[in-house]
Amino acid sequence: SENPKSMTILLIRGGEVIKTIEGKTPIELEYRDENIPQGKKTYYRVMDTKESLVSNPIFVEYNPTSPN
Repeated sequence: SENPKSMTILLIRGGEVIKTIEGKTPIELEYRDENIPQGKKTYYRVMDTKESLVSNPIFVEYNPTSPN
């Protein structure tokens, strides 16, 4: 981007902030959730602290016994 902007991005799981990322746009994010609840459905959302960037919910269910 021609004019990078400072942003604070929140990664939210089930309505709770689990990670805060600070950087300049464009921001690329990769996160491995080591504490995801097993056998339960949950959702993730990504938003900035100004609430101008908001993702749709991303629904997941972690089941470690299922084949990949």
